[in-house]
Amino acid sequence: MKRKVCMKWLKRHSFFLTAIVCWLTTSCAYYPRLTGVPLIKEKGDTRIEGGIGLLSQSLQASFSQGATDKIAYQLSASIDPYGPNNSSGLYAHGAIGLYKNILDHKVMEFYGGFAYGRSSAHKNANPGDVFGNYQVYFLQFNYGSIKKKKANFEYGVGIKSGLLNSKMTDAIYFFEPDYYLPNEPYPVYRLNGILFEPTVFLRLGGEKLKFWTALGASLYYQFNHTDKQLPASAPGFGLGVSYSFGGISKKQ
Repeated sequence: MKRKVCMKWLKRHSFFLTAIVCWLTTSCAYYPRLTGVPLIKEKGDTRIEGGIGLLSQSLQASFSQGATDKIAYQLSASIDPYGPNNSSGLYAHGAIGLYKNILDHKVMEFYGGFAYGRSSAHKNANPGDVFGNYQVYFLQFNYGSIKKKKANFEYGVGIKSGLLNSKMTDAIYFFEPDYYLPNEPYPVYRLNGILFEPTVFLRLGGEKLKFWTALGASLYYQFNHTDKQLPASAPGFGLGVSYSFGGISKKQ
C-alpha cells in the first residue's frame, strides 16, 4: 500500500523532481548571487554575513555598514570551487547607496554598484568548455522588516538589475566545427545582456547573531550572439549566518 502511494506521489511530482535534478547537475558560467539585503537602520550599523549557495555549490560572504545617517555601502564576494559538472568561478562586488529607517519597523535601501567575476562551464554532450570573465553594472532596491518580534525575526526582498558584459572563450562549447581550425586559438565572444534578480530572505535568532535563508532567481536576456547563449542558472537557494553590531543608538 505504502509503495503504491509513493509511486503515485513520484508520478505526480515528476516534473518538479526532474527540474531540481537538472538545476543540480547543470554547468553554468553565471550563477545568480543571492542579493545581499543588509537592512541598515542607522549610522555605524554593521552586518557581516557568510553562507553557502546550495544549488551553485558556492561559498559567499558580505560586509555592510551605515557610513552616515543616510548613506550605506556593501562589499560582497563568493567563490564556486566545485560547481556542478566541473564548473567553477569567483565573484565580487561593491555598492554604495541610500537607506531610510521607517519608525524602526521597516527599512528601504537603494544601491548602485559594480561586480566582476570569472567563470567556466563544461558540457558533457559533445564535450566542450567555455570560460572567461564578466562585469555587471547594477542597481539594487531592498525593502524589509526589522521590527523585533519572536526570535528577532527579520524578512524582506531585494531586487537587483543591471547590464552584464562578458568576454568568453569558446573551447568547443557551442560546437561549431567550422570555427575550430588546427593550431588556431579558440574564438572569443563578447556576450552582453541584462539581468533581473529578485531575492526573498528571512533571518531569525539572537539580537546580534542570526541564521538566514534566502531564495532567489535570475532572468537573463542576451542582446547579441543570441545563438550562443551565456550558460546561466535561474534559481538560487542559500543558508548562512548573520552577525550585526554597532550603530549610534547601541553606543548610547
